[in-house]
Amino acid sequence: MTEVQRHGIEFEDMIIRQRIGISKKEYEELNKYTSAFDLTKGFLIDYNASVKSTKSNTINCADLLTMMSHTEEYRLIVGVYNQVGNHKVFHTQYEFFIEPKHYDMLWDGMDRVKIEQYVDKIKSIKHGREAQKYYQKFDKKPWKSEVQSKTSFFVINPKVGGDDKRRVQCSTHLSKLIASGIEYTKENINFIIESKPRELNK
Repeated sequence: MTEVQRHGIEFEDMIIRQRIGISKKEYEELNKYTSAFDLTKGFLIDYNASVKSTKSNTINCADLLTMMSHTEEYRLIVGVYNQVGNHKVFHTQYEFFIEPKHYDMLWDGMDRVKIEQYVDKIKSIKHGREAQKYYQKFDKKPWKSEVQSKTSFFVINPKVGGDDKRRVQCSTHLSKLIASGIEYTKENINFIIESKPRELNK
């Protein structure tokens, strides 16, 4: 587990413990990673839920195709934190109640088949820094413009590293979800994790 991932996993663990009384690890062993959700309906709980964390307006939602596959009811639980020294202090928790009727609004104009083709193109980029540089210079903007809807709540985030990393994630904005009309709850929390600020590669 990287330092970047750890605080999100610990927040998720806290949510799981609160709602079903066991740890994230115990829960994953129970459902054998068969679900795309962090909390799975029918496994000690009566709803699906995805748990995310952020210190800004941007909510990173990991794999694009996984998020697009959520066409049923689910809850998006978002913990918001501040970086205070070497600690991440979670102060607010939002819970959005996503319904099937919201799918078209969230993904407005984005075609699943074209998205799958786009993901395949990203994953087919050769490994190494030269291929990464070529992609950044010539392919990134035109490829993305073919599939990214300007009115979609979700933004496509391709990840093409200088090594062999080739994947497509997505993100959305907290402010957009709040203003969308989707039902949600908001509560103050106090959950502190020892976690240093992210160090960016120079």
